[in-house]
Amino acid sequence: MARRAANGPALDRPALAVARTGARGQIRTKCGAIETLEVTFAGPAQRSCTGFVTRDTAFQLDGWLCAPLARPPEPQALGCTLDALSLVDLADADATAAFAALPDAAGACPLAAVPEPQGRTGSLIRRPQNKK
Repeated sequence: MARRAANGPALDRPALAVARTGARGQIRTKCGAIETLEVTFAGPAQRSCTGFVTRDTAFQLDGWLCAPLARPPEPQALGCTLDALSLVDLADADATAAFAALPDAAGACPLAAVPEPQGRTGSLIRRPQNKK
């Protein structure tokens, strides 16, 4: 992870350094068990993220996911993000086939329904119209 983060300039992005690592864990996704690690990157701005790597698949999937407000993403958010991935690698048909053979995780990450607001919304106060 540190090597990939430092390689930012090769991707026209700023280089990042791993400033700190935190708790480790594991989540279940359509890719199987994913090992996770809380990591703080230092660079132009400090970011708290969750690094991840697969171990028990025919391909290796690794990277990190960052969330806003200097907090690492919730484990469920990372799991849902990974479950939503699809892969088409024209250079590696075997990896594409292995990824396509993974079980569909449909319904594992339901979208939360946002209720419609009732009544007037907004923060502007309506002023009465002066009649002349």
